[in-house]
Amino acid sequence: MVSQGLNICFVADDFPPMIGGRPWRIYNTAKQLAKENEVHVYCPRYLNAPLNEIIEGIHVHRRGFPVSSITSYPIRFFDSLIIGYELLKGNFDIVNVNLLLSSSFNGFTTRIKGTPAVFTNDGLLWHLVFKKGLQGYGFAMASLGYFLEVVSIKGRYDAYIAVSSALREELVLMGVPRGKIYVVPNGVDLNFIDSIRQVGNIKKPVICYVGRLEARKNIIDLIKAFKMVSNEKPHAKLIVIGTGPLLRKAVKVTVSLGLSNNVVFKGEVNYEEVIRTIKSSDCLVLPSLQEGFGIVLIEAMACCKPVVAYDIPQVRDAVRDGVNGFLVPPRNVKLLAERIISLLENEDLRREMGLMGRRIVEKQFTWEKVAEKTLRIYESVLEESKFSK
Repeated sequence: MVSQGLNICFVADDFPPMIGGRPWRIYNTAKQLAKENEVHVYCPRYLNAPLNEIIEGIHVHRRGFPVSSITSYPIRFFDSLIIGYELLKGNFDIVNVNLLLSSSFNGFTTRIKGTPAVFTNDGLLWHLVFKKGLQGYGFAMASLGYFLEVVSIKGRYDAYIAVSSALREELVLMGVPRGKIYVVPNGVDLNFIDSIRQVGNIKKPVICYVGRLEARKNIIDLIKAFKMVSNEKPHAKLIVIGTGPLLRKAVKVTVSLGLSNNVVFKGEVNYEEVIRTIKSSDCLVLPSLQEGFGIVLIEAMACCKPVVAYDIPQVRDAVRDGVNGFLVPPRNVKLLAERIISLLENEDLRREMGLMGRRIVEKQFTWEKVAEKTLRIYESVLEESKFSK
């Protein structure tokens, strides 16, 4: 760490026990920072979770009405107002605000209080829903999300963190000065990943997918590609971890393609099982049309597994085509299948790409490095704040 002794506050819509890339990033960054700083996290009150607790040195404060799901937007909005009131009473050195509802309101709260604030952008979903015409989200929800993203960005923060180079460019297009934006990618816990053993020796080819089953994640393309894979590799298995609004359609497509015996839908599982499944697979596939970063890609790389993903700007910081995996033009289902088959047929290529992915992770994508970069940004903001007073 660069320094110690700061009183840091994270404001978040999502935090464990909620599952997803965003709460996982906040939790792990906060955990690392809490080793030498006082760290507080304010988030909505999730069902069956205590109002206050200390997790790995993090002081967690859950406020407001109970939230039952990730889509409980009206309740989470009121919760953000309650959290804003708490922030006005607090005495923090710096506040790190995260998307979506928490940032749309509490960015202004920090201005009222006069506390230096940093905004973390881990994916402008609703802007890309409109930009790419993604279906399945509902016009009213998408419009509200788009509006809240605009409000969030306009919060006049002292600095902005983007989790990928592509998200930095999106912020620039929305009017944020480039000099205020820092790229800090997601990370992995190598010690934890290395402690998990894969399932015993599996002789059948196994592909895995990890993520929510929603339009932007595009699971249907993977199932269609897997049909072509199974024509070449009849014993191949596709393991799908995650749930969401497209689950029923995904199962229906699987049945219609005659893949019921080849595709396994595991639903939501704990993180240990996620890592065990990745380690027991030959490769991980992420056919997303939109990501903030794609944290599951570096998790697979940490497991020494090659990855196949659609070639969207947000994943290029992690995946190098032909080096640690393959990037495929979006919607090219045929080429997606061909890249998967090429990995299944070449054990040496899988091993070579897997080892290269692991080296990339060790060099760039650990939570320790994420926390170090984040702390440097806080220090820079606080130093500048002293001179501006």
